[in-house]
Amino acid sequence: MYGFRFCNVLLYHRDYDIEFEAKIIMDVLHTEVPGLSREQNDLLFANVMEDYADISQKRLRYKKVKENPYFNALQVKYGYAVTCHKAQGGEWRNVFLDLGYVQQAYMGENFYRWLYTSITRSSERLWLVNLPDDFVALPKI
Repeated sequence: MYGFRFCNVLLYHRDYDIEFEAKIIMDVLHTEVPGLSREQNDLLFANVMEDYADISQKRLRYKKVKENPYFNALQVKYGYAVTCHKAQGGEWRNVFLDLGYVQQAYMGENFYRWLYTSITRSSERLWLVNLPDDFVALPKI
């Protein structure tokens, strides 16, 4: 359809406990970039616009395109994650380290070894998610 491959999906949003249907553009899944290129976006727009060629007012044609479910299809990518133990010996440009589940009782020697290994897997950026207050130095007043 419109020169691209689409798929209807049922999605669940954990934060709001809702399910909803959406279209996704399958072509984006296997590209090296985050979404459609400018040329691909222009092509999709032009192809969808052809469906509304019978509408004489340009403003109404644009409105129809903006409401079109294919033009509004989600551009999604695969997610990929590995545990710290599986990551040993490897290196990634970006690492997201979620410390939200770690309880104070488990912050012993093994935890800090694990933390060191996790932190050193990143070659460019390390994102610390849900960092416990104990890890943040607050200014003394």
